[in-house]
Amino acid sequence: MKLVGVMSLREDRQKIRDIMKKHDVQIYSETAIVGHTPASVAKFGWFATTDENPSYATLCFAIIADEAGRAIVDEIEKLTGRDQSDHPIRAFLVPVEHMV
Repeated sequence: MKLVGVMSLREDRQKIRDIMKKHDVQIYSETAIVGHTPASVAKFGWFATTDENPSYATLCFAIIADEAGRAIVDEIEKLTGRDQSDHPIRAFLVPVEHMV
């Protein structure tokens, strides 16, 4: 089993949802996060509120089979290679030793 996590700007949420659906991920979680860059920290400080910071993002994660996790990360890697924005979609894959 793997924990796959995907961070993206809010505008890219549907791309992530489509990738999860394509790889038959039936259950996953998604939450809003506030992204920070060195420029935003310099401007707003470490404790900026969501009203002040312009970088709204999402974190989507699921615990899935190894093969599906690798396929999702590979697809996001290809997508990121075509993304010319300052905030490309990011993904990570972590082994899950035990789950109940």
